[in-house]
Amino acid sequence: AWTLIYMVGLGVFLALTGPRGKPLRSTNPRGLAMLAMLSIAILAPTGIFGYRASVVMSSSMEPAINVGDIVIVKLGEQPENGSIAEFSHEGMLIVHRIVGVKVSKEGARTYITKGDAVREPDPFKTNENMIVGTVKARIPKLGWINIAMRKALTTLMKHMTMLNISAA
Repeated sequence: AWTLIYMVGLGVFLALTGPRGKPLRSTNPRGLAMLAMLSIAILAPTGIFGYRASVVMSSSMEPAINVGDIVIVKLGEQPENGSIAEFSHEGMLIVHRIVGVKVSKEGARTYITKGDAVREPDPFKTNENMIVGTVKARIPKLGWINIAMRKALTTLMKHMTMLNISAA
């Protein structure tokens, strides 16, 4: 909620002010478009609109989904056999295809999942409470920006840690 409030406030401020805080006489469509894209990029992972965006970091779903692609996931939707789902397993979010569904006598669903690039199904069963949602769309290669930023930040943090250790 605070992220949304911050982004709306920042957007209003930027839309109403120009360089050095001077009021704009007219709105800049290019600036407003950039603000909208930035807001969507920041809010998309939060799932605030019932969908979330995730960057694919593994090649297990190639060729359908590649490393660096962004997948749009509809939150809370239970997958069907053959669909692609995002689920949580041991603290990680995984995007794999549903290759089997088992329904217990009580009606609880257990999913068998598998990456398209892998021969065998995952060695674990995915319960319905582990499902985040189903993949509805893919945006090719756009996630490489996120991956590059993560690598740069990791490298920077390693260097900062080494500098702190050597300074001590």
